[in-house]
Amino acid sequence: MLLHTGSESSANNSSLWDLLPTTSGVDWVLDVGQSYTDPAAAVTITTAATGTTGAAVQVSFGPLPCVPANPTVTLAPSQSQWVQPGTTVSLTVSLTNNDNTGCTASTFALQAAVPMGWTAPSPPWR
Repeated sequence: MLLHTGSESSANNSSLWDLLPTTSGVDWVLDVGQSYTDPAAAVTITTAATGTTGAAVQVSFGPLPCVPANPTVTLAPSQSQWVQPGTTVSLTVSLTNNDNTGCTASTFALQAAVPMGWTAPSPPWR
């Protein structure tokens, strides 16, 4: 079996991979029983059978590697942005975890910070 890779952004190009990089020389063919693993994509391809009309392959997906990303924090007022001095204003804070599905749950510690001269209630907030 030969393995070519390409991308949607470059549909007219493809790459031919050395499927057994641990051996000497370049191995472009996976014989029956041989496997190629791409750890970045968490995929293993194994040649199960070959014939004159094609090949049967087994594709196994491993656990997806964790790709952490910064969370998104949004703040929404519950009323108009313009209020009279001394008016209590309630805000809603939302945090979105943007890690991919290969990551375990994350814990985020939020802290209140207010401009000088303003006041804020103490935790726990409601």
